[in-house]
Amino acid sequence: MEHMPKEQDPNPSEGEEKRWLNGPKRKRKNSTCSMKSVSGYIPSYLEKDEPCVVCGDKATGYHYRCITCEGCKGFFRRTIQKNLHPTYSCKYDGCCIIDKITRNQCQLCRFKKCIAVGMAMDLVLDDSKRVAKRRLIEENRERRKKEEMVKTLQTRPEPTGAEWELIRLVTEAHRHTNAQGAQWKQKRKFLVRRHQKMRQHDV
Repeated sequence: MEHMPKEQDPNPSEGEEKRWLNGPKRKRKNSTCSMKSVSGYIPSYLEKDEPCVVCGDKATGYHYRCITCEGCKGFFRRTIQKNLHPTYSCKYDGCCIIDKITRNQCQLCRFKKCIAVGMAMDLVLDDSKRVAKRRLIEENRERRKKEEMVKTLQTRPEPTGAEWELIRLVTEAHRHTNAQGAQWKQKRKFLVRRHQKMRQHDV
């Protein structure tokens, strides 16, 4: 009978996170083992060709408190949501070098580096919370649009006398043009009917 692994909390405590980082660190052949954290300063904007702090690939944004690529963002989210990190293992005792070429070769070391650079496990939401958050963002966006529209209407100045006069002239010209158009349409119908009657009379 196979031994089933004990179910673990998908959001480990701070002590458990430290144990992930302080695992065995024997060096891999022809490589050096380094799990140093990057600088704590994260810019509020994404610079051109900003690298992912996990694998060095081109970053796409600020994800779970770090600038990362889409691949590392998705890997970290799936790992936490599905509680996969207890099942990860490393052939080289947790000391693999993680870059955009090797990032898919060792899940354990990739996850350890995600934690080392500061990706926050508590920011990963389950499906229901993620949908609720997206809905709240959309509602807030619509509310801000309405508030801006109301503010614009309230602050719009009243037309001056000259502007009102211009509006009146344009409106009158529009009405006059439409009236002429209607009269010409009726006149054209009359001419067509008259021409048809004349042809019938000639026959």
